[in-house]
Amino acid sequence: MLGEKEVIARAAIAKANRSCKICGEPANKFRTPRAELEYSISMICQSCQDYYIPKEQ
Repeated sequence: MLGEKEVIARAAIAKANRSCKICGEPANKFRTPRAELEYSISMICQSCQDYYIPKEQ
């Protein structure tokens, strides 16, 4: 899903609005600095990170 053209196109809008490129919700609360760094790279909010990115063991 993360590679779909529509999702990729929403990245610029998400960055400008500080929102998630997947769900469109605001992305202003993160549990860790690492999660916030992930947002700056992928434009994915904490909830979507929890769903789409596996936790490290």
